[in-house]
Amino acid sequence: MANAEVVRRLDESVPLLVEVAPSRNVVPGMSDRMLLHCGPAIEWTDVSDPLRRSMRAAAVSEGWAQTVEEADRMLADGTVTLQPGYLHDTVLPMATTIGPSAPVFVVDNRDGGTRAFAPINQGPGETAWFGCETPSAIARLDFLRDVAAPLLGQIVESSGPIDLFR
Repeated sequence: MANAEVVRRLDESVPLLVEVAPSRNVVPGMSDRMLLHCGPAIEWTDVSDPLRRSMRAAAVSEGWAQTVEEADRMLADGTVTLQPGYLHDTVLPMATTIGPSAPVFVVDNRDGGTRAFAPINQGPGETAWFGCETPSAIARLDFLRDVAAPLLGQIVESSGPIDLFR
């Protein structure tokens, strides 16, 4: 019975892209020194290497650290809070980590009364979502925040809600 209800909801829902915004502005419970990550809740000591690198890249992109080594110390000492994205209605693929300034797509299911969030795909190559913490990977995060997100946000704002199934 429950499975049939899930299938019905998926079949009848219409996901609408309604906004592109920094996660701090839209994601419930996002705080200033928090990183949301893929997967379940985890302590820094148990984080896999690719996810660690993504977390360090995000901490540098957020401006909390100047280097990945400094970011590593902040993550190890708990200066940065780690939370699984699903606790904040956020879907995060691969080794993705986002901080408060990271742009997210805001998607509403008006019929179901739900809202969810997803980061802008970082694309191929040297990227944090593939577990890279190189200057190029960090620059990609900065580009998405500073250039791509405002442009995508203008498109959504000017067109109104975009039906993602059309």
